[in-house]
This record gives sequence, structure tokens and C-alpha cells, in this order.
Amino acid sequence: MFWEKGTVLGLSHRNRVLFLFALVLILNLAPLSAQETAPEMPSPTYDLFFSKGLSHINQKEFQESAQELERALLEKPDDAGAMHYLGVALGKLEKYQEAEDLLLRSKKRDPYDNTVYFDLGVVQYRLKKYEEALRSFDLAESVDELNRPMVYYYQGLLHHRLKGHDQAVPRFLRAVALAPELGLTAHYYSGVGYYRLGRWQEASGQFDRSIAVDPTSNVAASAQKFLEALEDMDTRTQGTKRWHVSLQPAYQYDSNVILLEKSAPLPAGISRQEDHRLVILAKGGLRIAETERIALDADYDFYQSLHNRLSHFDVQAHTLRASATLRRHRRTEIDIPYTFHDARVDGERFSRSHALKPTLIFRGSSAGATRLQVGVEQNDFSNTPFFPTNNDRDAVRYVAGVSQSGAWAGQGHLRVGYQYDQNKTGDTPTEDDWAYQGHAISGALGRSAFERLWFDLLADYTLHRYQNPHSASPVGDQRVDRIQSYTATLSGATTRWVTLALQYLFSRSRSNIEVFSYDRHVVSVIASVDF
Repeated sequence: MFWEKGTVLGLSHRNRVLFLFALVLILNLAPLSAQETAPEMPSPTYDLFFSKGLSHINQKEFQESAQELERALLEKPDDAGAMHYLGVALGKLEKYQEAEDLLLRSKKRDPYDNTVYFDLGVVQYRLKKYEEALRSFDLAESVDELNRPMVYYYQGLLHHRLKGHDQAVPRFLRAVALAPELGLTAHYYSGVGYYRLGRWQEASGQFDRSIAVDPTSNVAASAQKFLEALEDMDTRTQGTKRWHVSLQPAYQYDSNVILLEKSAPLPAGISRQEDHRLVILAKGGLRIAETERIALDADYDFYQSLHNRLSHFDVQAHTLRASATLRRHRRTEIDIPYTFHDARVDGERFSRSHALKPTLIFRGSSAGATRLQVGVEQNDFSNTPFFPTNNDRDAVRYVAGVSQSGAWAGQGHLRVGYQYDQNKTGDTPTEDDWAYQGHAISGALGRSAFERLWFDLLADYTLHRYQNPHSASPVGDQRVDRIQSYTATLSGATTRWVTLALQYLFSRSRSNIEVFSYDRHVVSVIASVDF
């Protein structure tokens, strides 16, 4: 029979014992394996404490928040979220060391929680662990988009504490550009940074902007004291250094060498050839006299270009300027300059001019200014062997213009302007070729870049409508020129006296008289030395 006495399922006593042992082992191991792979069971008690803790944080009830989050941690001792927000709450309660310990534990427990860096940086700043805080905020900058304005703000504070004012200012300006509500203190600290760097005008502008946010605040009162110190400094320095001298050597590549492009060159002055040249510009100035109401200045500029191949385009220029500045009060002045300019080309006298261009200046409250200018300029050109009809361009030029400058986005300067000019020449046919009316619009933008560098962009567009049939046109067309020009410059100070710059210029002239149409690219490497 299948079932026999002394057997179970046909097994002997020995095999029955082995079977029962295996069955017990299987039944005990199965729950253990299932327990290891099963997801963590929800904890209603933890969820309640954690939610209440977050709610108290949002209501700025930090003591109550800390109590609820501590209870949540008792339920889940290794929970990164509870550690993080308990660290935030303790930081608000000024228990900074406990807060830092919890935030570091939270980050170790959850390496993917990038929001910890900002909160950790704040606590380390309060603990005066400035280097560690700066590292935390540097990490937060790349991953924490939500807190980006405050990241920049704290980076500015830390660089300020560490005396890195050249790095602090750009951070404050970035912060206020993203969050204007930070303007009171961000502009104030930017002003302090510029003050420490010796950039007085920019410091004054930032202090003015800080005061404008809340004139009755303690911060505004401190900013006003800085402004008074700047004014006292101006008064003290007026009787000390009255002169300035600078030297600017440059090496340039020019894709289309043009002789004195700004003076509407002759066709022969547009070479349509590329060349390299060395340029030397030296400047000097002297303040002859100054009182509270008037300042008298004299300046001299020397310019020399030396071409590699096109030596007949070498220019030497001398510019003398004498000016009187009349101050009506702190924000209004009249500048009355007389300018004499003499240019020689390849050693031959080429042009000579006299100009008088008074300018009325209204200064704003944030390093901005409005300028109104009128003027007259007499230009006398001389014939040379290479330019035998140069004196046809003798003319009297009248100008009138307006420009507005000011701060831009809290990080730089912006200028826009318009100018009308009229060129009146002689009345022979070839002299008539140079009589025109012109309109020009221009813009300039300057701002800090890459912390230690400064970027400038200039753009202008000019329309010249000539008033007589042109002698170079077979059908007697009146010449019309449309000229656009763009200049980009990246510069940085290597020492207190030396600045290096890389500059690119592009200009394009389009004329209905084809000989006056051209494109031009100029790349320059410039060193500026101030004495």
C-alpha cells in the first residue's frame, strides 16, 4: 500500500524529520526576504509632525516649528527633510551651531537636496565661517534658481567681509537687478565697495540710489555720511594733484585703412587695403585754477600712427583744449571748451580746425546727466601730393545735440544721444560736393563683466544728405551717405595704474555714390598707463 504504518506521505522517520526542518526554514526566511524588499511603511504620526513644522516655518513661528520637527525626527531619526527644516528653524532661533550640524547631516543623508546649500551658507555666515559660507553659496549659485538673488546678495556680503570689494560689488548689483526690493542695502554696499576701490563717481551714484529707496532709514543716513566724505575729499584734493598724464600704446589690425574716417574722407582716403599699425596716444592735462564756482583747465593730446606698408596713411595729430567750467550749484554746470586740432599725414600738413562747443550739464541723482550742446567748428584742409584736391573740403560746421546718461539695471551705465550738424562750404562745383546736413543717433553701454573686467559697447548711425549734385555722379545725383559703426571693448585693470583692453570696431558706409561705400574691421590691443 501507498500509506504504510510509521510513514508520513510515504516517508521514513528519518526523512520525515528532514522534511519538517526544511519546511520550518522556508517559512521563517520568506517573511525576512519580503521585509527587506518591501517599501517603507508610511507613518501618519511623522507626516503630521512634519506638516505642522513646515506650517509654523511659513508663519515664522520658529519655536513651535522646531518642537514639531523634533517630534518628527523621533519618528524617523534619519529623515533628511526633517533634519533640513529643523536646521532652518534653529537658525532662525539663532542656535547656529546646532543648525549647521543638522544641515550637514541632512546633506550627507540626501546628497541630491540642492536647496541645503543656501540655508547652510546663511548659518555659516552667522557663525562667521566666511570661507565655508562662500563655498556653500558658490554651490548654491549653480543649482538653486529660486534663491538666486539672495545667493548673489550673500556672496556680496561675504566678499565685503573678506575685503574683496572688486568681487563684492558685481554680486550686489546682480542681486538688485533680479530683486529691486534689495536696493536699499545692495546699493549701499555697492557704494562702499566702489569707495574702497577709489571709484568715487560710481560710489556716489550708488549712495544716491540707496538714499532714494528710503531717505529716512539708518542705511540712508550712513550713505549720506559717505557722500559728505566724498565731497570733503573733493575739496581736499582740489589743492593737491592738479595734473594728469596718460600713455596709451596700441597695436591694430585694419581691414580697410581709411584716412580720418570721422571727417568724411576723400575717395583716395579709402585705401581698400588691409594693414597693421602701431598707435601711440599721449594725454596730459592741468587744472589751472579752481574756485567753488569756476574751474579752468588746459589739455593736450598727441596721436601718432605708424603703418606697416601704407606709410602715406601715417597720421600725426596735435590737439589743444582750453575750457572753463561754470558751476551754478551741485548738479548744474556749463562747460565752455575751445579746441584746436592739427593733423599731418605722411609728414605733410593735412587739416587744421578750431572749435567752440559750449555744453550745459544737468547731473541727476544716480550718476546720470543730461547734456545739451551747441557749437561751431572751422575746418581748413591742405592739399598734399597724395591728396591734391583736399582743400575743396574747407568748411564751417555747425552742431547741436542732446544726450542722456545714467545707471543701467544697477550694474553699469547707459548713454543715448542725438546730434544735428550742417557743413557749409565754398560755392565752386567741387567745393559744393562737401556741403551737407546730417543727423546722428548714438548709444553706449558699459557694465562690469566677469567680476574684474569692464565691457563697453558703442553704436552710432549717421545720415548725411549732401545738398548739391555731386561731381562724381554722371547724372548729377545728390550724394546720400548712411554710416553705421559699432565698437566693443573689454578692459581690465592689472594694477592701479595699468589697464589692458581688447577692442573690435566695425563700420559700414553705404552711399549712392559708389566710391564712398565701404566696410571696415579694426581689432586693437591697447595698454593704458596713468601717471
